[in-house]
Amino acid sequence: MRFQHETPTSCCGEESVRLVNTEVSIQLYELLVDESDEAKEFHRNIRAYNSIFVFTSFGVRLDKELASSSKGVYTFKAQDGNNPNVPFDREIIVHEHSGNKYRVKHYYGCYGPLQYPLLFPNGEVGWHQGMHKYKSKRGASTSEVANVNQNVPTYTSANEVFHKEEQGVRRKSKSCVSSREYYCYKFQILKGEKTILLLCGRLLQQFVIDMYIKLETTSLEFFRLEKALLIREILQGIVDSIMAAEYRGDKVGQRVIMPASFIRGPRDMRRRYMDAMALVQHFGKPDLFITRICNPDWAEIKENLCEGQLAEDRPDLVTRVFRAKLQDLKDRIFKKKIFGPVAAHVFVVEFQKRGLPHIHLLIILEQGYKIISADQYDKFISTELPDEEEYPLLHDLVVKHMMHGPCGKHHPTNSCMKDGQCMNHYPRPFSNKSIQGKDGYPIYKRRNDGKTVNVRGMRMNTQWVVPYNPYLLTRYNCHINVESCSGVKAIKILLNVIANPREGERYYLRLLLNHVRGPLSFNDLLTVNGRECETFKEAAKKRGLLESDNSISECLREAVLFKKPSALRNLFATILVHCNPTDIKKLWKIYYEDMSEDFRKIHDNSPVAQLQCMLKSINYFLESMGKKIDKYDLPKLDHRRDNGTEKTFLYRALIANLISRGMIALATTTSGVASAILPGGRTAHSRFDIPLQTTDTTITDMSKQSGGATLIRKSKLIIWDEATMTNRQTIES
Repeated sequence: MRFQHETPTSCCGEESVRLVNTEVSIQLYELLVDESDEAKEFHRNIRAYNSIFVFTSFGVRLDKELASSSKGVYTFKAQDGNNPNVPFDREIIVHEHSGNKYRVKHYYGCYGPLQYPLLFPNGEVGWHQGMHKYKSKRGASTSEVANVNQNVPTYTSANEVFHKEEQGVRRKSKSCVSSREYYCYKFQILKGEKTILLLCGRLLQQFVIDMYIKLETTSLEFFRLEKALLIREILQGIVDSIMAAEYRGDKVGQRVIMPASFIRGPRDMRRRYMDAMALVQHFGKPDLFITRICNPDWAEIKENLCEGQLAEDRPDLVTRVFRAKLQDLKDRIFKKKIFGPVAAHVFVVEFQKRGLPHIHLLIILEQGYKIISADQYDKFISTELPDEEEYPLLHDLVVKHMMHGPCGKHHPTNSCMKDGQCMNHYPRPFSNKSIQGKDGYPIYKRRNDGKTVNVRGMRMNTQWVVPYNPYLLTRYNCHINVESCSGVKAIKILLNVIANPREGERYYLRLLLNHVRGPLSFNDLLTVNGRECETFKEAAKKRGLLESDNSISECLREAVLFKKPSALRNLFATILVHCNPTDIKKLWKIYYEDMSEDFRKIHDNSPVAQLQCMLKSINYFLESMGKKIDKYDLPKLDHRRDNGTEKTFLYRALIANLISRGMIALATTTSGVASAILPGGRTAHSRFDIPLQTTDTTITDMSKQSGGATLIRKSKLIIWDEATMTNRQTIES
């Protein structure tokens, strides 16, 4: 059975994959489908019953809070594999009576029946490498296919079994069934067949997680064993190791770098991030932000549940229906153009803590269709309760899916509450029309029409309605939040990136044009109460369209919680260049203690030294963006403190002393300019082969057998000038 928008390859590989159905006893099948008390007890504790017969424990840490249905929907969430040295490694040790031991790898066919005896009650093999695809023949019947698949050889010893498994591992061909194709078939809804896998509830959740780990492990195994990643230095590495009398294998060669083709790997995620940033730079800021959450009560889900099943028992079904509706949503937006022609879009699919999938979608409309005024909000977005008599269906859907909370003083323990306030700012204030409010955030039309509804034990009015699009809400019958993000909110969503430093002034110009009636010139926009302002932002602030740098202050306040002082200084410098704050001194005073924490530890008794180190650090980041600290309203930097008579003199003296004694000293700097004034100076990127773009997973490209690595090992002194100003990731790489 296929749902809408599913391709033939999503189930049976266009009929190239056909598997024999697992035959089960009548007693086991009735325990899975019956509604008796005994069957319900078996179904509720099916993982425990499976564990009684397994030959190994499921070596993961289980999230017991999620696995407790007393606090919500039962959800199986596991972390880590059973081998701490190899993530997600899944292997079983089999001991013969003779004393021989065998390792059952995750890709062996006997792994399934050993780990899931209830799903493989007859001991039949699961997926293994070397399973051949079915070659379609006209007139071939299902029974003929079954006979082919049932032609399984008989073994007389465990040694024969594992020898055969290893032979299967060595055979890789496109004519063989991959693990993904195998499980895509297994998770299909096969009408008319007594399949037990989809009836196993909580055991099915465990099986899905385990098989996903198998798929990921198989991919990782491929990259680890790919010869192209190791061949570049394997020969020289062996020769060097022999010459150095090195006997530890882990000290030879390079670490394996995950390729960008590995989905969700660090390089893949960085590539996707850079692609998203390039879209914003080319097409401009997003116009609409849509969040849609899966509804477990969708008819397509309920119609395909077996008797007594809940949506939580069928993660396969929930995901497939969600994907089908996601494809339909994309068709409506991109092909039917319900919001207008779309220039670009970015979306991500995530899973809630309790397992339901949801999507976040950013849409960039083409020029001429972009949302540039508050009047256009009402065309796509509503935040009011529909008239119950005129729009009864829409009214019921808004009440069911689009009412926030309740929270506040009535429900202070709600998840959105923090420090006694709702983080989402509900209830929202009434407004007779849609406007662009403080910090450029849209304020949607919420008229005080007196309508109230009872939601989760509390009377609510329009102030509690989450922004929605009537057409999408009616079509998809789920929580689907639609908001305009043409203001600064879009920048926050996309990691506070602005393509052009002057973009901020253009934004405030548009803000003034939307609120100032009948301006005849730019001077009219800049003039407030008879006084001409210097910038459009200052004019917007004096007109009450902005609260003084609130969004900037909030950004810094959030960063204080998880960023180190050096990262805070970098962010502060970025804000100075790109966001044009109106009150720099105020921001400096508020966040000085947080930004100077590391310098206060170094120069505990010298406030002057702390201040100058702070200014020098911020100036370093500003210079990397083509600016200087002198042009900003900050304390003056004493340029005399580093004129080459203190630090540089010391560096030169140390290097000269070691060289005169026949030793090796290496001078390393953060910038190319600084490297020119030190003897033999080189930048850190050049000295240590560090990539210019670094992340938390970046490592040096330097080989352990290279000349540079040998020089570093032999050196007695390594000087890294201004190391404290360097990105943490650069040093750790």
